[in-house]
Amino acid sequence: MGIELVAPEPDRWRARFVQHRAIVAVLLPGAVVSHIGSTAVPGLAAKDIVDILVEVTGEIERAVHVLGDAGYDLEGLRADHAWFSHPNRAARGVVVHVMSRDSDRARDRLDFRDALRAHPGMRAEYLRVKRAAAVTTEDWGVYTAAKAEIVARILADYRRGETRLSW
Repeated sequence: MGIELVAPEPDRWRARFVQHRAIVAVLLPGAVVSHIGSTAVPGLAAKDIVDILVEVTGEIERAVHVLGDAGYDLEGLRADHAWFSHPNRAARGVVVHVMSRDSDRARDRLDFRDALRAHPGMRAEYLRVKRAAAVTTEDWGVYTAAKAEIVARILADYRRGETRLSW
């Protein structure tokens, strides 16, 4: 039982990101494509799934159709966020998150990545919490919910600049 976290593989994860960034750049010209999630943080154990943020201008519906037609597997759709897996949800190699450019949700993803990259104490505490969450469930929703409190705390402290004293 549990979600498997693997040792960092930065070269392999970066190559996977670069491959999909190139595909998305052709499919959605003008989109801003960023590597997010644990695989974007040097030295952090992670699920062997590369998270990619695609920020688009305007409605995300067009991007949803374009990525779906290109073979990305639509897993979820909200008004402000769509997410796809590739090659499919049963064998995720990447998860592509499509959001409106400069949305609060997109900014949260980027700021969280940057906080973990910049602050070893935050990275260590996040890893402790995610390892505990990973061994207790195979359900992605439960795993994500178990990390919500530490993610919110890291984001709040990072944005206030309270990284040295509180971590």
